[in-house]
Amino acid sequence: MAHPCMIPWIAFVCMMVAGSTAPAETYEAPVDVRETAEGRFTLKPQTEKVGETLKIRFAVSAPTDVEVAILDAGGNVVRHLAAGLLGEHAPAPLQKNSLKQELTWDGKDDAGKPVEAARVRVRLRLETELEKYLGRSHEWH
Repeated sequence: MAHPCMIPWIAFVCMMVAGSTAPAETYEAPVDVRETAEGRFTLKPQTEKVGETLKIRFAVSAPTDVEVAILDAGGNVVRHLAAGLLGEHAPAPLQKNSLKQELTWDGKDDAGKPVEAARVRVRLRLETELEKYLGRSHEWH
């Protein structure tokens, strides 16, 4: 029998498991698309101020990974607007089945605070690479 102090914890864990949903699937550009697609802009990123928001438009030549972020005056990312593979499985707020995209930015950072000076960054064909190891070093034999 469970200790009386454990019963609330067990109930909490059961509620969390019962109420959880499966994680959303993620997609990345297939290797053949990454290797053959030019992944270039057919419409370079453009911005338009509309009231208190900023419209961001761009288009690409083929399905590719994109990232749209807002940078502060120092070049630090302050708002992550969108990132993912354009095409059939494009994640919101990117439009599915479209190589032409339009996003809206409300002028706030990821924490919901207003951003004074900013610029928009749109990147294509994202790839990861190891920057550094953290922690103590180990000798490999």
